[in-house]
Amino acid sequence: MKKSLIFAIASILMLMISCSEEQPTKVSEYVFDKRNIENDTNWVEFHDYDTIEGLCYDWIEVESGVILNSLDEYKEVYNRATDNKSINVLYKCRSMTDSDFVAPQIDFNKLSLVIYSMRSGDVEFERKIYYNLNTDEYFYLLVINYKRENLLGTFYEEAILFPKISNYDKLKFDTIVNHAVR
Repeated sequence: MKKSLIFAIASILMLMISCSEEQPTKVSEYVFDKRNIENDTNWVEFHDYDTIEGLCYDWIEVESGVILNSLDEYKEVYNRATDNKSINVLYKCRSMTDSDFVAPQIDFNKLSLVIYSMRSGDVEFERKIYYNLNTDEYFYLLVINYKRENLLGTFYEEAILFPKISNYDKLKFDTIVNHAVR
């Protein structure tokens, strides 16, 4: 009984510590406050990317971000999307098959394909991408602003081309959620 009580208290304390909203974000060994990243002189807003349209993927599979570094990696995502005719597959892809595959015009020797999707309530999405000058790392930040609490669903999706990211740890995805004032 005493051991169970100690275990329960320890578990609750660990949960409270791990769920703190004010924990700093960490990219490699560099710790920063994602809510004030624009004031950190080590980070600059990154604009050197291109948006790419017409890709097919299951939005749940790429939810919260994926990095694809080869045509084969994208082909796997495409094949899973066209094989899976669930509601989660983007509407434009539902009638496609493996034989309909057209390779996107991406030079994977120089570029990485970053796909990010998110589904939420009645919200506005604001995406910012930052680059750390000292660590050569990227930070993809999606700010989610709830307009009001209801059952309306808003969908965010983006496919962009980055300079080649050979080390997947060099790009971190994160979000900030701002709830509506009642």
